[in-house]
Amino acid sequence: MVRSWERAEAGIAGLDARLSVNPLRAGWSGHSHVEDACARLAQDGALVTREDLVLRDGFMDIRYGSQELGQAHHVLRARRMLLRRRPSWALTQEGIDTLLERRPPKLEADGAGQGGDDDADDVLLEASRREAGTHYGGWLEVAQDALRRYPAMIAAALAWDAWRALRPLGRGTWLGSLLIGSLLRLRRKTRHHLLTFNIGLQRLHYRPLATHPLERRLAGALDAMAEAAERGLALLERLEQAQERLAVVLQGRRSTSHLPEVIDLVLSRPLVSVPMVVKELKVSRKSATHLIDEVRPHLRELTGRGRYRAWGVV
Repeated sequence: MVRSWERAEAGIAGLDARLSVNPLRAGWSGHSHVEDACARLAQDGALVTREDLVLRDGFMDIRYGSQELGQAHHVLRARRMLLRRRPSWALTQEGIDTLLERRPPKLEADGAGQGGDDDADDVLLEASRREAGTHYGGWLEVAQDALRRYPAMIAAALAWDAWRALRPLGRGTWLGSLLIGSLLRLRRKTRHHLLTFNIGLQRLHYRPLATHPLERRLAGALDAMAEAAERGLALLERLEQAQERLAVVLQGRRSTSHLPEVIDLVLSRPLVSVPMVVKELKVSRKSATHLIDEVRPHLRELTGRGRYRAWGVV
């Protein structure tokens, strides 16, 4: 387990250090959110392609959306929210309700005694919330105790092991892998990114089981963190290579050209389209189409259709 711990520590610290000074950090976060959301669904045996998720997120679906695609989009939104908020917010009841997109409990004065299907739904929802809250409270105590007693990486691995054993949120079990990232942010191990733990779990060459000894289970979680860091570094390198390729397009251009802005937009978003360029750069549709044509040889078509097209760089 010591080797797994050292590997995870070095990998996470190295990735966070590079992201702290890299101008492509925002673009890296956008791409990593998408990849991690797809990896989360893959753990349940569901195939959600990166292209489909990017198009759903940009409201440019090219086929009827499946339930799995909707779930992946939910994970994507949750990751973005976690990175915007303070790390401690994710561990509060408000944070959990927001991330799971659950309705807040109604006050008794709001329709008390009115009856009806809505009241029955609220009663069931509140009973479910109380039951889940009890299990979640138990897990949170374990996680907080681990954070006080052990180094951050070991504490996160213990919290993940407890999450798998307790399954505190029922249908919200998928949230556990994201909360592990928040724990590391809380301990300031990842100041500049949210751990892509699902990617790491997907890339493991073995799957730690509940029947395995604790040390082996913890080593599995630490190995997943290390794998996530390696994948993150590879993604950052691909973005840097794409930036170098796109820089060639700028040679000999006028200083007033919008091409630098288009390239920045392409590198910062998983998906770009003509309407997006029009909105962000405040140019005409004709100019936006021309700008996309300039960089299109270095992009990948995501839609595969003649109209309402979109492209990505990675």
